[in-house]
Order: sequence, then structure tokens, then C-alpha cells
Amino acid sequence: MPCRGFLNNGIYRNFGFYNGGGMIFMMGFGLLIFLAIIFVALKMMKQNTIPHFSQQDNSSLNILNERFAKGEINEEEYSKIKAELKK
Repeated sequence: MPCRGFLNNGIYRNFGFYNGGGMIFMMGFGLLIFLAIIFVALKMMKQNTIPHFSQQDNSSLNILNERFAKGEINEEEYSKIKAELKK
């Protein structure tokens, strides 16, 4: 049979496809593609995150508290500004 000689001595044997090596190669290639997709998805998620405004609010309140403690503003101004920040 001419085909049998081709499969045993031809291109498939040289690259290991005949003995199952091609399956391992393709699984490895598929794994690399899968990991690349996961990596790109994580990068995109990290770039598209919305900053948390609660952190900014806390820092604003901290600054307000410091200004009040230093005596830069009086109690009336402090209450007014704090009410505006809490909105």
C-alpha cells in the first residue's frame, strides 16, 4: 500500500504527528491562546476600573477636619462645607 509508506516515513513521522505528538503541540498552542485571552481581558478590566469616590470624599473630609483643627475655619463654615461634601 503506497499510503502506508507515506505515513510511516513521510512528513507525519518527522514531526511526530503519527505518534500523537501533534496532539500535544496543538494542546499547547490552544493553552497559549487561552492564556493570552485571559491576560488581555485582565488588562482591559484593570484599565477600565472606575475610581472610588468614597476615597476622595474621605480625603476631602480629612482636609476639612485638619483645617478646622488648625483654626483656619470656624464652626459655621465647617458645618456648611461638611454638609456640601456629604451630598
